Amino acid sequence: MTLVAIILATLAAGIGSVWLAALLMRLGLGGRSDSVGPQHLLSLAAGALLATAFMHLLPEAFESQAGAHDLFATLLVGVVFFFLLDKAELWHHGHE
Repeated sequence: MTLVAIILATLAAGIGSVWLAALLMRLGLGGRSDSVGPQHLLSLAAGALLATAFMHLLPEAFESQAGAHDLFATLLVGVVFFFLLDKAELWHHGHE
């Protein structure tokens, strides 16, 4: 029963987040070429993921008896990797 509840909650959260994003885009956070709404939503998503990592996953990792040096080295490698991945992304802005 617990597995079914987890799957249903994950499905509801996924569908709900897509509906919320679509609603926010329709209410004026997107659609125009001069709109900064999608960038704000992307920043919100990144902040939510970082908050989840720092507030929930790191304490769990410390409880697993892993060394602090290994945990923070892994965290640093992950942050640097995604920073470099973001810088390598081709993001073109133009007016047509």
